[in-house]
Amino acid sequence: MVDNRFELMGGESSGGMGVVCKAIDLESGKPVAVKFLAPWDPHAGDGARVRPWTSTDLKRFHRECDIQRELSGQGVPGYVHSRLTGARPYLVTEYVDGLDLRALLTQRRPGRADAAAITVQLLRILGRVHSRGVIHRDVKPSNIMIAKDGRLFLVDFGISLPMDPQATRHTVGRTPGSLGFMAPEILQGERSPGPPADLYGAGCTIFLLFAARPVFEYGGNEFQVEYHHRLTPAPRLSTVIGDVSEAMDETVAGLLAKSPSERPTPEVAERPFLDMLPRPGSRGNPGEQYDPKRPFLEGTASAPSAPARGGPTRRPVVRRSPTSGPSRDALRSLCLGASEELRDAGPGDCARRLVDVLPVVRRRWTDADGDVLSALLLCAEAARAEGDWVSAGSRFRAVARQLRGVGPGSPSYGSQVRARLGAVESQLNEDRIPEEAPPDWCGIACEVLELGQDARPDLVALCREVGEELLACGSSTEVAELCERLAGSA
Repeated sequence: MVDNRFELMGGESSGGMGVVCKAIDLESGKPVAVKFLAPWDPHAGDGARVRPWTSTDLKRFHRECDIQRELSGQGVPGYVHSRLTGARPYLVTEYVDGLDLRALLTQRRPGRADAAAITVQLLRILGRVHSRGVIHRDVKPSNIMIAKDGRLFLVDFGISLPMDPQATRHTVGRTPGSLGFMAPEILQGERSPGPPADLYGAGCTIFLLFAARPVFEYGGNEFQVEYHHRLTPAPRLSTVIGDVSEAMDETVAGLLAKSPSERPTPEVAERPFLDMLPRPGSRGNPGEQYDPKRPFLEGTASAPSAPARGGPTRRPVVRRSPTSGPSRDALRSLCLGASEELRDAGPGDCARRLVDVLPVVRRRWTDADGDVLSALLLCAEAARAEGDWVSAGSRFRAVARQLRGVGPGSPSYGSQVRARLGAVESQLNEDRIPEEAPPDWCGIACEVLELGQDARPDLVALCREVGEELLACGSSTEVAELCERLAGSA
């Protein structure tokens, strides 16, 4: 029993930030869903997956309750009650008697009319959410519920954000989201994504609905999947299933565009799917459950929402290979200028211009290119200098991945060490130190010490600096001993 009002009925499920249980609201007699704040710890053992919540977790949960209250109804479960004090903060919402889309897809592959009905309902929900100034940030099949009467609901606003870039963020560390559905700009560290980020997740979901496969196959290597979503053009739906109208093919390709500005709005994106829907009053299967066509057959489907605030309507545009951007010589000149700025007085015009062209050169030449790696590392260091730890960490990790396996004899070894140290330092600016940060640093420190007199003084100094930050956060005696050895070798 919760607060002498909500009688828990079991059916517990958990996510990244909470545990959800079915309950009965004794005041109304209706079933409800009760979500308790219970952050998941990815580093914990099998016996204790939930960690104690922090003040940042509570602020984020408070924001989720406010957003749920604001959006309540029409594709978002209705708000019932919340309590943010005490040992177990909780949020109570309408209970959706149905299945999430991921579970439904494991049972059967929807026909094209069903897939179109799901698509249109989802896009209309997103249009309404965006029109209220909210970005969901985690649009994926497991966060889309289909009720027994065929209505769709978008759930779990735990990592959603207000659209206003000046609004307070309670997000730390790497930007949250789900592998295979995160927009390229989020993967690259964008802290204030706009509505197009949700449209990318919708595009991945729509592709899965029609093609019965993800946009990019997951082969056990999450970095490879992230790489493809950031830089590799998505396959055309027409090349996977055939017999697709040109308008539908263009729309799905537009939703999966790497550039946010090229993605269509929900109102535009739904148009090619409308002709696939049944007309109100058409003959259906009245007894069939989880039929997404039913709201259209009964004429109860919601109408499209007005465009999101600040979001002009535009037609779908298919991403093509970039035709503008700096030449090799211009990129190298920018890198040289940015390097001098970072060495002397901090990021300046060259560094800012380099950050602006970075997405273009990454698409054109990929992260494996030496000039792009130099630019990526400089942009990471510029973000670090400005305290943008999310962008810095994302870029440092990208460089470290590309240079994995490079040894001390390689000219790129110094860049690899700087990137690995930068990744550790970025992690330290979270509310708590990730368990992998001290061992990662210790491994780097041992490598640098083994070089002896051949170790570059700047790498020794940077390694010691990050180690001292670890010590200030209360790290182990091993870190202290290695810091002393680094000081002696300087």
